[in-house]
Amino acid sequence: MARPVEAFVSAMETAGLGILGDSLFWGAGADLPEGPGPFVTVLETGGLLPLGTHQEPRAILQPSFQVATRGRDPIATAARADQVSAFALVNTAVAGWFFLWARAMQEAFALPNDANQRVRFVVNFRIAVRRAA
Repeated sequence: MARPVEAFVSAMETAGLGILGDSLFWGAGADLPEGPGPFVTVLETGGLLPLGTHQEPRAILQPSFQVATRGRDPIATAARADQVSAFALVNTAVAGWFFLWARAMQEAFALPNDANQRVRFVVNFRIAVRRAA
């Protein structure tokens, strides 16, 4: 079974926010292409402790992800970052997981350019997810 981050990235791909392995990546070791982008990367950033319900002590997981959008064209990169910050999942099953909700914690904001001098915007997501029945 995929991990919640993999299901989240799959849902982002389905929503048209990128193509996995081409313009959409996840994990700290993601190797981005040299092209102009925009590229979207998803990193796991911890989250809150799981919530227990009845006999399932880890029934609801509460991970958090940071989604970065990088590219050479500031306008196209900002536009993709706005699309990312508008992305949300509510009561949605994806790849063996049921997302009660997944939503941005704030608007996308700029960070310094990356090592390849691409502009960079990030948005942090909070998630509530359980295994699908």
